[in-house]
Amino acid sequence: MNTQQIAAMAKNDPTIINLAVGEMDFETAPAILLEVAKIALSDEESARRYAPIYGLKGLRELAATDFKRDGLRAHLENTIIGPGAKPLLAAALFAITKPGDEVLIPKPYYPSYLTACKVLGLKPRIIDGLPTVNDLKKAKVLILNYPCNPTGLIWDFGKLYLDKNIWVIADEAYREIVFDRQHQWTSIGAVHKKTITIRSLSKGHNMAGWRVGYLTAYKWVIKKVVEYLGAVVGCACSISQKAAIAALKNGVALLPEQIDELCDRKNLIVNFFRSKGIPTTDPIGGLYAWIDVSQFGLSSCEMVVHLLKNAKVAVSPGIDYGYDSHIRICFSAVSTEKIKDALKKIENVLSGGLKNGNKN
Repeated sequence: MNTQQIAAMAKNDPTIINLAVGEMDFETAPAILLEVAKIALSDEESARRYAPIYGLKGLRELAATDFKRDGLRAHLENTIIGPGAKPLLAAALFAITKPGDEVLIPKPYYPSYLTACKVLGLKPRIIDGLPTVNDLKKAKVLILNYPCNPTGLIWDFGKLYLDKNIWVIADEAYREIVFDRQHQWTSIGAVHKKTITIRSLSKGHNMAGWRVGYLTAYKWVIKKVVEYLGAVVGCACSISQKAAIAALKNGVALLPEQIDELCDRKNLIVNFFRSKGIPTTDPIGGLYAWIDVSQFGLSSCEMVVHLLKNAKVAVSPGIDYGYDSHIRICFSAVSTEKIKDALKKIENVLSGGLKNGNKN
């Protein structure tokens, strides 16, 4: 049972508290909704015509500006819009690889990395943590995700050796969600030239359903990305791109108080599990807590089914992310009160003899 199947079950049962899927319970910013309303009322042409495959010029310029604030060499000609970050990841792999190339993926990892590699005939090689010099010898590409889904941690690039010939795909989908306001953000693309950087409005701007992502890379890479999008995916929705312009132009990422609320929810979960003697990663950013449940003697899928059945709480199995000893819990999709309710239900289940092998 994977995360998508669990989420589908949770949506069909209103008694289940869904902590499996990385969505927000916050409302979309009014500036975005106002822009969409204006389009609906006065710009019917935007809704019935395809956008350019590269994306709307105004949005590409804003996306390039967003990249440049972190030291990336982004401009209109080397920045492209896509229908979410996931298609852009596949397009990036298509642009710089050929079938049989090896792709390094540190675990825990986002599951779509493996899927994209397999679809494109690539050889994913899973590694523990940042790659060593030996890891890099045969690889063509390294995929880095930070803050990481599922751990919420950010790689220490000071410990990373990169050969100048290795490609890096930097997945910065959670760029806007960092809890320590003093954290000095580093984009790997600012220090390693052969980097393709991908961002998304789904998380930091709470626009998951709008499906807008953006990418910057060498211009020749952009041409290959366009080739893939044109043949396989298509352009991002015209109205979504207009909404994205409003988002980036007005700076309506999550508000500081919303980030603070996410941090409070994160602390609730981390402190709860740690107080029970259950090892739990304390995320620096992102939307998830990463919990080691190996002491209970269950696989991650067995633990997920147990919590779903007995606590009516949906979480994600760690096996999807490379670790069968863990579960992932999202702290953004429901209110703080619902999270408290879910933790009480989990506590009741965990104290009911699970350590003694009671899985019923």
